[in-house]
Amino acid sequence: MSPTGTWNRAGVILFGSPGGLQRISASGGGATLLTLVDSAKQESGHGYPQFLPDGNRFLYFVDSVDPNVRGVYASSLGDPEQRQLIVRTSAKAVYVPRRAAYPGYLLCMQDQTLLAHFAADSLRLEGDPVSVAQNISLNPNALVRAAFLGLRCGLLTYFAVLASLKQPIIWMSRDGKLLGEVASEGYFHDLALAPGAQRMAVTITSPGSRREWNISTREFARRVTTRLTFGSNEDTLPVWSPAGKQVAFSSNREGGMFQIFRKDASGAGQEERLTEGRTENWSWTGARTASTSSI
Repeated sequence: MSPTGTWNRAGVILFGSPGGLQRISASGGGATLLTLVDSAKQESGHGYPQFLPDGNRFLYFVDSVDPNVRGVYASSLGDPEQRQLIVRTSAKAVYVPRRAAYPGYLLCMQDQTLLAHFAADSLRLEGDPVSVAQNISLNPNALVRAAFLGLRCGLLTYFAVLASLKQPIIWMSRDGKLLGEVASEGYFHDLALAPGAQRMAVTITSPGSRREWNISTREFARRVTTRLTFGSNEDTLPVWSPAGKQVAFSSNREGGMFQIFRKDASGAGQEERLTEGRTENWSWTGARTASTSSI
């Protein structure tokens, strides 16, 4: 569970942990557990707290494999053992309090759509939710970490999944002038230029897909695209070797954990796995620092 925290005007700080919400004073001292995860309900952590305007009540996310338990709850510093389910969701929620003529509302996720529920300070949800934004980015290894933030001033910031936006790849000069199109519209991200800048490697995904990400190369002069990797896994973050003969990339193709692989830039042959271990590996630097230029 993320250690993301919240801070009220009285100097009380709350932050998440696998054991429950932790409370600590802004003036110092040790942290103490304010809420406790309920193992009987298969809870695995409490996190993403947010103080409400009165500084006593707060929202927080309860993670659980049980969808009837997982969601956003409200509680208070005065009685943290009593909690109220506000909305069932697999990701965090953010409350934006009312201001001037604008009502308060609760921002929460439904799949990758951000919804706004109109809500008074009592957190009683009113009417049907309104769709605010699409294709909100989610961490594939922790879906609770939805990439959006609602500010008290009414401003919403969020990160969209770039792979869901169909766009061309273009050349731009250093002074901002359009020089031409490299590739027509597609679902591109993680572009890497080859040595000599005559080719590129790029991650391409299909519309609506969150798991099928593959690497292709493109030769600019002939405008030829060559598929480099295949499968229903996530292959991403391509890096060229110094001589431009191989492309390394991060993939979760073996066991679901990201490791580094490399393949001949022509597309021939099989991928070679370069990293091992229990931690994920995302970037390749060995080729960049190699003492030989033949790779």
